[in-house]
Amino acid sequence: MRLTTYLAAAAAMACGCVAHAQIQNPSFEIPGTSTIFDQWTNFENAVPEFAIFRSGAVSVKMFGNGSAAFNAAGVFQAIPAAPGQAFQGSAYWLNSSSDPIQADNFGAVNIEWINSGGTIISFDSAPAGNASSPLDTWTQSTVTGIAPGGTVAARLNLLHLQGPALAPGAIFYDDAALAQVTLSGLVNPGFESGLGGWSAFGNTFGDGSFVRSGAGSAKMFGNFFGGFNASGVFQQFPAEPGQTWTGSAFAGTTANDRVSGGNFVVMNIEWRDLTGNLISFESTLAVDATTAPDIFHPVAVTGVAPAGTTAVRIALIHLQPDQPSFAGGAAWWDDIEFGQGGPSGPTCDYDFNQDENVDLTDAQQMAQVFVGLLTPEPTWLDGDLNGDENSDLTDAQILAAFVVSGNCAL
Repeated sequence: MRLTTYLAAAAAMACGCVAHAQIQNPSFEIPGTSTIFDQWTNFENAVPEFAIFRSGAVSVKMFGNGSAAFNAAGVFQAIPAAPGQAFQGSAYWLNSSSDPIQADNFGAVNIEWINSGGTIISFDSAPAGNASSPLDTWTQSTVTGIAPGGTVAARLNLLHLQGPALAPGAIFYDDAALAQVTLSGLVNPGFESGLGGWSAFGNTFGDGSFVRSGAGSAKMFGNFFGGFNASGVFQQFPAEPGQTWTGSAFAGTTANDRVSGGNFVVMNIEWRDLTGNLISFESTLAVDATTAPDIFHPVAVTGVAPAGTTAVRIALIHLQPDQPSFAGGAAWWDDIEFGQGGPSGPTCDYDFNQDENVDLTDAQQMAQVFVGLLTPEPTWLDGDLNGDENSDLTDAQILAAFVVSGNCAL
């Protein structure tokens, strides 16, 4: 495990969840009149299941129809929403040994943003089960998002997608939820006001020479002294044990100031107790000496607050070991997000092969790279879209689902 240095203390900011309109019939107990489940709209192979359930006496079972790659089955329900409001959706899912998910099939829990014409503006997504998921264990997937301009409704959509192999197998859903929430709210998430709102340490500066959006970013590099020194920024918020928190960002380095040697850069979620002591942390690698330069790469990290947690901290850190000889190079950060909830899936500008098109070729090449059939070009992006620290077929499937839905574009 790589060593991470933690410095300074940050002012806490208020956070809480505020319930408003919520979905009805969340565990599918009430049968519908024009639909199978009251208040839910079902499509394709989404049927009631009376022998397998998490609560009550019913769940919904979904499976593919064998028609084409990434055909979808599901159920959805909408509640009123307005631009700028944050919503959190969730559902429990099961990969049952009686009809296990097979091959490249997978599930997803989506929040779709609906306009006044009833069409999807965009959506946020969290992965549910796939063929590698544990059997006979109910698992919760959570997705959080902020309604874009033009939104009049937030729609929770529970899905099964059948991959190109058109394999059999089913996913089961129960105990769904969707409600408006108040997220933590990062201050200055794009560093447009320098480092305002962030607690900074070491060689960290507001910068505008390499940005992803707007005119600002955060630049950090080593201190060139000490045994294993750190530079970085963080913000801190109140938190409670059992809460799920997710951070996402874009990070990169440049060809003329490339991270080198043993230097590396991470995004961390730190869990703090009442006196500010570190309990534990989650970490994901963002940049190191092998990272392709002059490109911002997506980074995400998710964790569940352990016992004793009273505060959570999102930290962006550059680490410089003294061997070999305090190597140079800098990293840049932009467009940070942090709040309660699970990972939201790929960004809609995820151009894996960097050909300035987001299409099924990106998903296909990702899959081929992950199974060893294709060697990636040096400029291609990494493939960890869902923030689970693994680049695998699940990530390629998620991207394919976004492309097929028409929601991915540069």
